[in-house]
Amino acid sequence: MRRPILTGKYIRSAIAVILGIAALILLLRAARSGQVTQADTGLPSLEITLADVSLEELNAGTKDERYEGNSLVINSAGFGGPSAEKTVEIKGRGNNSWKMPKRSYQIRFDEKESLFGMEPAKKWVLLANYADASLMRNRLMLDLAGELMDYVPDSQYVDLYVDGNYLGNYLLCEKIEIGTGRVELTDRESLLVELDNYYYWESEDRFQSSVSGSWFILKDSVADDLDQADSIAEKAFAGLEDDINRFEELLYTEEKDWDAISSMIDVESFISYYFLEEFAENSDSCRTSIYLYRDGPDDTLHMGPVWDFDKAVGYSKRQKYGGDPEADYVSRIEDYMGTDRNTTWFTELFQIPEFQEAACSIYEEKIEAIFLSAGERIDAYSKEIRQSAAMNSEIWDISDIPVNCDHEPYEYTCWEESVEGLRQWVEERVSSLSARFCR
Repeated sequence: MRRPILTGKYIRSAIAVILGIAALILLLRAARSGQVTQADTGLPSLEITLADVSLEELNAGTKDERYEGNSLVINSAGFGGPSAEKTVEIKGRGNNSWKMPKRSYQIRFDEKESLFGMEPAKKWVLLANYADASLMRNRLMLDLAGELMDYVPDSQYVDLYVDGNYLGNYLLCEKIEIGTGRVELTDRESLLVELDNYYYWESEDRFQSSVSGSWFILKDSVADDLDQADSIAEKAFAGLEDDINRFEELLYTEEKDWDAISSMIDVESFISYYFLEEFAENSDSCRTSIYLYRDGPDDTLHMGPVWDFDKAVGYSKRQKYGGDPEADYVSRIEDYMGTDRNTTWFTELFQIPEFQEAACSIYEEKIEAIFLSAGERIDAYSKEIRQSAAMNSEIWDISDIPVNCDHEPYEYTCWEESVEGLRQWVEERVSSLSARFCR
């Protein structure tokens, strides 16, 4: 079980707070008067001026309502070049997170744009990270995944302003989609799908697998021709349904044929995905936000990109939602979450000796060292966003998170305390995984 956090571990954070308190008071006063620019926190900033809607109306509407003709000023602190002004469409994003006080958004440019050194694209996501008091969980997991998987959304911290009001610290992310610099697929029958047992009903393009009862929705395709009578994407999606059903028939039998199973999946991507979700003890890992892709019908099925970790990595007090850093969580998800709407592929895969052996080898040879870097990454993020996090906490009180968010999150009195809690949980989690998977 998780140990209580020791007061002595906060000494370095307390010293930093005391030394910086005068500067932060000036920052917060400036934020309230609308005088803060990107240079004040060291982060780049995005300043959106809405055209035909107020922020209140945007937040009160549905997440899918799109508003065009808005102005966006990009202030590129630390990335060189002058500020730039663009026109963007804006909409809400997220399912459960769209109900939180601090909202996430998607912006869309008229033409592809490169932001802060990331690959040019039209669509970008602004993650609010409201539920995560540290503001680091999504950034940490995406950066760790970048060392393991072929396709991972790049991200950058920014300060966000809308109509002159400071909305807080946000994580600007690449959107999960097919395209150059995103999920780069080439075959005309290539597909990107999401396993989503919670929000599948929002999509018309979906199927339910015959064995596990999991729901799969079509997120993107190279052909992009669903509106045509003889749609390549529709036929490819029907073919994928047949193959998913065949894969599950092989997987959920008592006598599992590893040669047949492994011929249908990219084993290393499945193992990398498993360890990222297991490391985070992500309660969504077997029910929603699970992405898979296939580069044509002759390709194997790949797991990824990973997504959505704001309520993981030691977020919750409860074992059910990943609160025990010593648990075998994803591989035994039914023990914690029950059978309702959970897909147990990894429970079945870990019954196969060859998969177990491959998982141990890859963890020991590659993944352990990557996970051991998590503490250094947290230290680097702390320095990067310290002033922005202080401003964010002034607007979005950390003590309100347990009131507005489910799954019984840990309660923190300040940002520094939440960062130390995350650091301690990560240390304990890596130690537990290494004890299990290193021989």
